[in-house]
Amino acid sequence: MTAPHRPGTPDIDPGGGMNTLHTPADGENMGKQSIDGSLTVERLREALRYDPMTGLFTWPQRRRTGLLNSHSEFPAGHRKTGKDGGYIVIRINFQLYRAHRLAWFYVHGEWPNGEIDHINGDPTDNRIANLRVATSSNQRMNSRRRTDNTSGVKGVCYDRRREKWIAEIMIDGKKHHLGQFPTLLEAKGVRLAAAERLHGSFARHD
Repeated sequence: MTAPHRPGTPDIDPGGGMNTLHTPADGENMGKQSIDGSLTVERLREALRYDPMTGLFTWPQRRRTGLLNSHSEFPAGHRKTGKDGGYIVIRINFQLYRAHRLAWFYVHGEWPNGEIDHINGDPTDNRIANLRVATSSNQRMNSRRRTDNTSGVKGVCYDRRREKWIAEIMIDGKKHHLGQFPTLLEAKGVRLAAAERLHGSFARHD
């Protein structure tokens, strides 16, 4: 049974040495992380093992002076924290990469031509079936509702002054008013229909 990976556990650098991996502080600059870089798919497949059914990367076993490396078969990477947090990042050759982009590269043999969207909205779920190429606008369409939303429906809120339910939708970064309604059910129906029509497969309601 594979032991759980703990933040701060050293990641094995495929160049041959140990690369001590720190747990990033909140707000750490993601500019230190490579989007794609010069990594080749051959080097990636040599350095890591990827399971497309679970979405997990692990370090392969290596023998050194006749002994198995103690960190072999550990899950690779850690979850990023702070403003740009949520994603799993992995250090290869002393460079950080986003695990979902590595997963796409590992399976398809080429970097994605655009951003990668997690279909179910979970940034740690890197199963290949949960990943798709998207634009920034697509990513916003598939984002979850705001934490201060009390209606339970993305894009629907209650206007206490008017005593009406307000339905809105974002299109190309701009907010569009869909109407005001006496009941939540009516506002929800209009918002869901608009999302399905305008956002297509990227529509998200929760």
